[in-house]
Formats: sequence, structure tokens, C-alpha cells
Amino acid sequence: MGLVVTIVGLIGCCGATNESTSLLLSYFICLLLLVLLQSGLAITIFVFQEELEEQITYSARDKFRLYGNPNASSTATDPIDFVQKELQCCGLSNGPFDWSDESDRFANYWIRTRSEDVPDSCCAGLKVSRNSRP
Repeated sequence: MGLVVTIVGLIGCCGATNESTSLLLSYFICLLLLVLLQSGLAITIFVFQEELEEQITYSARDKFRLYGNPNASSTATDPIDFVQKELQCCGLSNGPFDWSDESDRFANYWIRTRSEDVPDSCCAGLKVSRNSRP
């Protein structure tokens, strides 16, 4: 997307510098297409918001189920670690309690095999325990 915007910007700059109506018309058409594409994407996301949220939640829960499982390689662990470190968060919807052994939680492999309360990436830099509620 960045490359497309750069090329469109160069077309507009060259058109303005050379006072070329054909380049400026091309620039206008490209900008119009970009605005229409972005508007269409925004409308699509708005219309299918619930389905999109469900799919993202399902995918994230699937990753949580496999977290720390050596058979799942890093496809489950790395994305969760990245998100928790970058966003300085813990868990998917209930904070550190998503890593607990309550029956409605989904970090199954982690719960069965680990002695730590939460993964190191959970609320990176903070002392967090799934056993003590705030």
C-alpha cells in the first residue's frame, strides 16, 4: 500500500511540476480509486463486523489452546507472545485468568504442563498471578 501511495504521489508531483494535464488527470483517477477502495473496505468491515470478530476470536482461542505445545512449533506461541509484549496485555478476554485452570478457559496445554502462573510475555514487566484477583 505504501508503494502505491508513493507512486501516485510521484505522478501528482510530476504532473504539477510539468503542468501536464494528462499526469494530473491520472493522479486524480488514482486518488479517486484509492478513496473508493478504502471506502468499500470500511463498509465491508462495518457490515461484516460480527463475523470478523467471531473469526478473529476463534483463531485466537485456537492459538491459546496450543500455546507452549512443542508439536505446534512457534505458530501458536510466537503470535501470542508478540501481542502480549507489544500491547502489554495478558490473555485474550479475561486477563491472567485466561491462563487459569478453570474449566471455561482455553489455554489447555499451558495449564496441563506449566508450573508458572502465566507466560513470561503476559503483562511483560509486571508481577501478575492468575490466582489473585484485583
